[in-house]
Amino acid sequence: FGAPKVVIKNCTITQCSKDGIYIGYDVTQQAACGEVLVTQNNVSECHRSGITLQGFRSVVCTHNIITDIYEGSIDLEVDDKTADNQGVNAIIAFNSLGITNQTNRANKNQQRIDVANQETGGDATSNVVLMGNTVYDYWGTVDTSRSDPLSMINIDTDNCRVTVQGNVCRTNAVTDSATGLININGGRYIQTGGNFVEYFGSSTSDSGSYGVLGGIVVTSSPNDYIAIGNDRIAGNIDRAVWLRNCDSVKVEGAIIKTNTAALAGVYTDTCTNVIINDCIIDEAGRAVYVKDTTTLLLQDSVLTPNSYNIEWNGTNTYAKAKNIITSKYSNLSAWATSTSYSVGDRVRRAAFVWRATTAHTSSASDRPGDSSGWATYWTMEGFSEAANSTISDISAQIPSCGGFPENVTGVRPSRLT
Repeated sequence: FGAPKVVIKNCTITQCSKDGIYIGYDVTQQAACGEVLVTQNNVSECHRSGITLQGFRSVVCTHNIITDIYEGSIDLEVDDKTADNQGVNAIIAFNSLGITNQTNRANKNQQRIDVANQETGGDATSNVVLMGNTVYDYWGTVDTSRSDPLSMINIDTDNCRVTVQGNVCRTNAVTDSATGLININGGRYIQTGGNFVEYFGSSTSDSGSYGVLGGIVVTSSPNDYIAIGNDRIAGNIDRAVWLRNCDSVKVEGAIIKTNTAALAGVYTDTCTNVIINDCIIDEAGRAVYVKDTTTLLLQDSVLTPNSYNIEWNGTNTYAKAKNIITSKYSNLSAWATSTSYSVGDRVRRAAFVWRATTAHTSSASDRPGDSSGWATYWTMEGFSEAANSTISDISAQIPSCGGFPENVTGVRPSRLT
């Protein structure tokens, strides 16, 4: 507590009733610890956290092995109740964290790495780097009654700058909680990059189709200025990248390969100013699902989903897509006049896939997208196979919002250029 310099190295710590290692604030002296190094320790089977870092000015926590902890492997608390603990710097790097003991496993490790601030408003002068950590949770037999882990890396801060880079997060423990294996819950100036996130268990959960709800989840306000870049997300994950209540988010260079029954590769819900760029999204039910999102740009990506390339829902404005290459529906026939179409039949026209909602024999008056009566017979379902297919390819053919398909209600064609 409050020591100016601290080094904890080469210790074996096990079966503590609370934390294995605790760095805290000296209330009597009104002082945080100064420079802290925690390295090359082996911490296991503690009943609270493996390592708690709560009162410090600068800390490096690296090359530790932390296993079978009941509440969290590393608990990092920035801006902890005092001005003396603001403007801190923390590096958490190259640690091995997770579950190895197959017995007595209940309530272990709700979060492996937890970064949080304790004061409302947070501290915009603190900096945190999470790099190169291996975070794992392997059960010989998947226990579907468990709700853990809630997340493997959890960031719950208001303002401090956080970088999450090059970490490996892998689990086969089932959870239906609306959190991610990497979970960013309220924060600003946060970036991820080069992380490998995977649920490698079977498709077993309450839904019966996926193991976990989220891969990388950004949720709650404030969530501003978030960059998600070059992450690899795989396995039975319902929403590989899930953005909720966010402003100014960029998803770039992500490689996503999920369960064919998954809801979406990238899912945006009630967001503003979103860019999805240079991504590869494979097998998800929908490559991109856009809900109640204002100002979205999808570009320079390859989409090969199981169902829809892109689905719009709710209120979406100023949405644009360009240079999208897709393979779904590649064998569909082009729309043709004087052809009998049944409900559910799909056709290609103007770089889009259209699904028949009413049985009819086609004519110029119901041609998808630009005829007087097409909305009675067709709804737009996604992109067809075509390099450089863009929404603006058909925007000039659609005279008003009233003529747009029901599943893109609110999109303004005049802005799709």
